[in-house]
Amino acid sequence: MIIIKFKLLFRQGVNVYTMTQVVAELAVPLIHALIHEIEDGFHCSPVLAGFRVFELKEVPNTVAELTTFGEEEMRRLASHYGNTLEDVFKGHRTVSQPVFSEETFKQQFAGFKHQMFLMRYPYVCFMEFVVKLIQFVLFLLTNFLLYFHVDVSFVFFI
Repeated sequence: MIIIKFKLLFRQGVNVYTMTQVVAELAVPLIHALIHEIEDGFHCSPVLAGFRVFELKEVPNTVAELTTFGEEEMRRLASHYGNTLEDVFKGHRTVSQPVFSEETFKQQFAGFKHQMFLMRYPYVCFMEFVVKLIQFVLFLLTNFLLYFHVDVSFVFFI
């Protein structure tokens, strides 16, 4: 409709319209129509938005927050990809069987989110590992010394 007006406007050869009228009647509606077409073309479905859970910048800062991280997104992805899907296009019916069950998706993600945390915060995990290692060594050392009845005060003052 806009293109037809544009052709008629310049086919007449007479300067009937001012530049302001051309912009108001043709350019502005054309720009708004293009903006709406682009927005419609990049509409983000809820399933597509669920993939945001795999972005490392979305991974929480602490291990405690990791327990509930991504549950809603993974529920959405698992319910979509973990069930049989059917599509009808121009009279042709296509059925897609799930590769994994919905529960398998959730279980696999529960382990994978810890790997994502390690990739995002390797230094935090390393420090936690060092602290746990020191605690474990101290635990073994203390139990060893107590088991063999070694005077602990003497050992620690050396």
